[in-house]
Amino acid sequence: MEELEHLRKKIAELEKAEIERRQAQQNQRASEDRYRTLFKLAADSILLIDPMTSEIVEFNDSAHNNLGYSRDEFKKIRIKDLDVYESPELFFERSEKLSKGIPVESFETKQKGKDGAIRDVHVSGTLIEIGERKYILSIWHDITERKKNEYALKEKEKTLTEQAKNLEETNTALKVLLRLRNEEKERIEENILSNVKQLINPYLKKLRHTRLGAEQDNLVNIVESNLAEITSSFTPKLFSKSIGLTPRELDVANLVKNGLTNQEISEILCLSDNAVAFHRRNIRTKLGLKRKKINLRSYLQNLS
Repeated sequence: MEELEHLRKKIAELEKAEIERRQAQQNQRASEDRYRTLFKLAADSILLIDPMTSEIVEFNDSAHNNLGYSRDEFKKIRIKDLDVYESPELFFERSEKLSKGIPVESFETKQKGKDGAIRDVHVSGTLIEIGERKYILSIWHDITERKKNEYALKEKEKTLTEQAKNLEETNTALKVLLRLRNEEKERIEENILSNVKQLINPYLKKLRHTRLGAEQDNLVNIVESNLAEITSSFTPKLFSKSIGLTPRELDVANLVKNGLTNQEISEILCLSDNAVAFHRRNIRTKLGLKRKKINLRSYLQNLS
């Protein structure tokens, strides 16, 4: 009986071991199927390469499809047939490093497809062992579009830089032209003011002291008023200093600067003497001359 019981236990152990073995095999097959599916369906090219001969031992569909080859055609391909830059010497140098356990950094290269088109590729590789043999597991990632976009971006940046430089040069030229224009404008205005002051005002003043009829006197008033209005726009310093002056006060200030008396100003601007005196007081106040013994005419002439 004891022997029979022992035999039953032994059979149960064997059955359990067999079940576990079969389960392990199923798990291994499932794992292999998953990796095989990933290997086959991956968008990147995945290859097993013999490090001694550079022969491509195994590869997924993307490897030959991405370069335009059929599977049978790709089986006959060597690395040197694809890589534009990678020489056999460089390949074996990397293979030797991997064989010695020395990591090899990923790199970018160019590969030629069946149609002759050149593709940019990012290559990474590692050494793996299957059975008793060693292989290079290499992954090729096509970066052609990325490279095109990078090149287009660099060209765009170059164009924008050149445009910015041209715009800066144009702005500089415009600033110079504007400065020259303003200088010329100021020179012309100064000449006009000087000519009016030296060539016209003295004669108008003399003319006013002659015996004029009412009509002639009125015409002189109009001429003086118009001249005052014209030249008032040519006194930028006066304008900048007299911020806050009313248009009428600016008229009075220009006539005072030209040496006209209150009575003459009142006749030209059709104001009363009191109104002219009122405007003069306001002008002195706004120019900071109130209660200061400074001649208003001299001060205004120094501003122009």
